[in-house]
Amino acid sequence: MTDQRAAAAARAIVAKFGGATKLSRMLEASCGVRIASNSVQGWLSAGIPVKWQHDVLAAASRAAIALTPEDFFTITKED
Repeated sequence: MTDQRAAAAARAIVAKFGGATKLSRMLEASCGVRIASNSVQGWLSAGIPVKWQHDVLAAASRAAIALTPEDFFTITKED
């Protein structure tokens, strides 16, 4: 997957949480992991790192936000 597609997937996921600040707060509240909102903001241009994807899925589940592992990927015919 290209960086552009990873970034697009990250933007869609972060938007589901209501933004980078809200996602960082939800990660801390639901998973006990601290991450600065500016780090989450960086995901918007680079994609969500693999090491954070499980925690993001867990936070979504706890907040009743519809999110699946497939949401982290944007696959096209070119892939």
